Amino acid sequence: MRYTRPGLLNLWIRPGRGGIILVVAVIAGFLLHTPIDHASGGDASYWLGLSREGMFRGAVWQPLTFWLVHGSPMHLLFNAFLLFILSRPVEHEVGTRRFWILAGASQLAGAAIWLLWSHRLCIGASGIVFALIGAFVALGPHRPVLLFFVLEMPAYVLGVGLLVIQLVVMVANPGSDTAHIVHLAGGFTGFLMFWPPVRAWFGERTRDVRIRKRRLRVIEGGAAGGTGASGADVDALLDKIAREGMASLTARERAQLEAASRERNKR
Repeated sequence: MRYTRPGLLNLWIRPGRGGIILVVAVIAGFLLHTPIDHASGGDASYWLGLSREGMFRGAVWQPLTFWLVHGSPMHLLFNAFLLFILSRPVEHEVGTRRFWILAGASQLAGAAIWLLWSHRLCIGASGIVFALIGAFVALGPHRPVLLFFVLEMPAYVLGVGLLVIQLVVMVANPGSDTAHIVHLAGGFTGFLMFWPPVRAWFGERTRDVRIRKRRLRVIEGGAAGGTGASGADVDALLDKIAREGMASLTARERAQLEAASRERNKR
């Protein structure tokens, strides 16, 4: 077993099936929607986007389709890129089934808040993007992330920074074309779904830790690979990774975990 630094832009994590499907869906949605929208004079955006008027006129499918509609190539590319980058570490940790639950819950939460908040048209997958950010922060608040590939900071700092920015811009410019309230709804949904106290309430443990424990075959009270680390010690290290991320381990703890993994692979 090899452990990699689980940062937000960790491109060594194999893309998950759910994330790939999301990215392909938004690209396909844009390619299909754009020519039809131009030919219809904007009717496609009206019926597939999200608005009170559209819902009142019978377009009850809008909460399920507005994330597939994007207003420009740059809007699409920005969201598709972030979906690809953000989905990788989140789906890797929570699994594809819960990844889809997260995406669906964030969409419905964002749609409900938007319909209560505004009468205007809402389009785009930004609600899912912010839900993935919220989930990433909840799963490992102290994990390092690289802002603009340069500035390193803990995940919770990025999350709080984005929260403040969204609130300030929303209050300062209430007529903005950006649906900041949908971003906030998505972010809070993602965070709450995977916030440790909420997960503990439902008796959940981190999927990634369970997988690693199965591979290491840790036996309580026994030695783990001659490293001097007992099964309980390795369990404690895995629980620490689940709470705080791989970056929280000291050099000695990393060496213990790597040695236990190598010993397991020899069996």
